[in-house]
Amino acid sequence: MHSNLNKNNKKMDNNNTNNRRNAPTDIGDILKDSKGEPIFTICPSGIKKCLTVAGAFQQAGMEENENDGDPSLVGYKYFWDCDCPQCEARREAEKRAEQAAAERARRKALQEKLKSCGIPATLIDAHIEDWNNDRLGEDVVQRIRNAARRYVSKVYCYNNGRTATNPGNLLICGKSGRGKTPLVQLMAVELMRGEGGEGRVHVTYVDYMSLLTELTDAKNYKGKTLHEIVSYYATRAVLIIDDFGDEEPASWQVGRLFEILDQRKREALPTIVTTGYTDSADLTDQLTEKGYGGAQKGAGLAIKLIRRITTGGNLLTLSKI
Repeated sequence: MHSNLNKNNKKMDNNNTNNRRNAPTDIGDILKDSKGEPIFTICPSGIKKCLTVAGAFQQAGMEENENDGDPSLVGYKYFWDCDCPQCEARREAEKRAEQAAAERARRKALQEKLKSCGIPATLIDAHIEDWNNDRLGEDVVQRIRNAARRYVSKVYCYNNGRTATNPGNLLICGKSGRGKTPLVQLMAVELMRGEGGEGRVHVTYVDYMSLLTELTDAKNYKGKTLHEIVSYYATRAVLIIDDFGDEEPASWQVGRLFEILDQRKREALPTIVTTGYTDSADLTDQLTEKGYGGAQKGAGLAIKLIRRITTGGNLLTLSKI
């Protein structure tokens, strides 16, 4: 009895070994029946074709990596292996549909990001070349566009590992109405959009007044802590602070702003700042808290803050000169 069982087991083992040896291992191998004849199927276009491994999985409705334990089939992408014009057209149409769906999802995500930053979602397709200011003249406008484009390119390459050279910070100066905010928003959009939708850079955009409000709320125990606010802005890949110095800050706020910019300098993270002040002495005075009788508090820290802002020496002045 035991002898018969052993014989049967050996016979089954031999059959399994032969099946594994003869089993198709390539996605394009033609499946055959027990008599060794090719198995035929009908492709979606109605053409009779030999059934391949890929087609068999497609017909069975199996998901990727469902391979019944056969390691040779792991990771196959299942499709109808047919090169007729109709099937080729169908595959191309499916590919285009997938690409269109991915593009729609990418645009929706970018629009949501722009809205969350306070940047108009209508700028999603805009470029730096769209920036203009009639007060400055075409030659000056083009010079400013070129300078902004060069800086964006440096930041893009730096954040995507194409260069190890830190682009440094960028300070954009200009009087009211010169187009600082539109320009910096276009720069932000181009970085967030990336090149051809690839290599997008994470940008955090905040206006100066909102940042001061966040710091004040944190000091008054509303929402996040001061440490959380400072840590958040200090670690963003690219930080944009718009309209810097629009309001005189308290000395403790200058201290927190310094912490943000100082940490960003140490971690080599690019920062873009716009301000209506074209003279560093005027900006220093604005950032210095005025006490009773005009007494100044924290002038030294204000100077240090401006030095952190100008790290890298990139200055772009929106003026005719």
